[in-house]
Amino acid sequence: MLLTTSELYLPKTLKVGYQYRDTKFEKKIGYVIYYDHTGKLRKETSWENWRDKQIDSNEFENIPTEGFMIHSNIKDKWSQRQEYLSIYDPRGFEFEITIDNFIYIIQHCNIINTGIVGKLVYVWRGTELLLIPIADNTTYTELSKLQQSLFAPKDQALELIPNKPYIIKDGTTRAKWYYLGTTKLINGKIGRSTTKLIFYDHGHKVCHACTKNDVLAASDSTNNLSEDMLSDIWYRFQKSAYTADFWKQPEKYIEHFEDSTAGKDLDLYMHKDYDNTYILLNDGIMYQIIVSQMFNPVKGYVDDEKRPVYLIPVYDFSQVPFKKLNERLEVYKNIQHNNNWMQKLLGYETNVSAFINRQNKSNWILTITTYEDLWNNKIAEYVTPDGYKSISLFHLIYNLSIDDLRVDDNNYYGRYVKKITKDFDMIIPEKI
Repeated sequence: MLLTTSELYLPKTLKVGYQYRDTKFEKKIGYVIYYDHTGKLRKETSWENWRDKQIDSNEFENIPTEGFMIHSNIKDKWSQRQEYLSIYDPRGFEFEITIDNFIYIIQHCNIINTGIVGKLVYVWRGTELLLIPIADNTTYTELSKLQQSLFAPKDQALELIPNKPYIIKDGTTRAKWYYLGTTKLINGKIGRSTTKLIFYDHGHKVCHACTKNDVLAASDSTNNLSEDMLSDIWYRFQKSAYTADFWKQPEKYIEHFEDSTAGKDLDLYMHKDYDNTYILLNDGIMYQIIVSQMFNPVKGYVDDEKRPVYLIPVYDFSQVPFKKLNERLEVYKNIQHNNNWMQKLLGYETNVSAFINRQNKSNWILTITTYEDLWNNKIAEYVTPDGYKSISLFHLIYNLSIDDLRVDDNNYYGRYVKKITKDFDMIIPEKI
């Protein structure tokens, strides 16, 4: 079993509930949970439902403890794929660990008869309880240092220093990101902004917008990036379309547009629900992609490769300030989609298809094949007057992160909207 510090959590205080078991040393089996650094008791609901409330629960400090013993191997009644060992805790109860966890223990400890030699502590990997030895174990050493930071008194406010690494809460794991500074980011609408802490993820070469609550502790890593490198990243980030300043004066940032193949490298997924997809081309025009299953019976297209794709120009970024193409916009917004599938199957023309037929298609892409080629090879990035290029504007359009740029009023309950949060990968402009 390979353990990495980023996926493990070492609590200070444990809480154990019990059920009676005749086969156990102390006639009871325990369910161990813990208090996290915020004081929350994790998995409390399932713990309360499982334990016998006639047996008093106990709290223990999660300090290195010796005297653990192997009792028996058992099958998990919920899954026949995973075998467990029953381990006796010298504080008077038994609990279960996986065979993988046991193999990790014997790699670091001797076993005499059924006793485990050495001190061990409880840690969690997500929701999974693990028992790990402390002797000659760098994992425990690193976790102990992190624990001291996490459980420090709350009045000791963590000071954020630019260019220094910090431990960031990233879902159920932790990440080491470098603090760059604070800035205002666009917040869903043009003219609306929010102040965020900006961190740099060196592993993925992107920036993230965090809050104070996302920062767990300072990292004591000695593998630091140079201040010059981090300062350069911060300088380039300020030229991205994620910032509120970009939308105040876009003429300061956009000199012209160029084709880019960055979409390929970034593995950007082309939505198959094309009616909610937008694309920015190198002429600075944003198009909404229109293609729907409804066109198949009406037009007689069955093969996906031959199904028509229509591009409706809706926004002109080449003009500063940006210009909304109102004529096309208003026409499209007034279209009433015909949801009568029987009519579609019988070949009745829908309002959408009638609109499509009236348009000049000279500049439109006509098949899915040619559209996919365009997507992969001609995504636009803007070039700044001082020689930087950025795909960030397209990235925001792609994620539907700015409501003002949407054509349709129906947001489909926001399922495609992605706000700039900690989980949003902000792409850093590059020097040409």
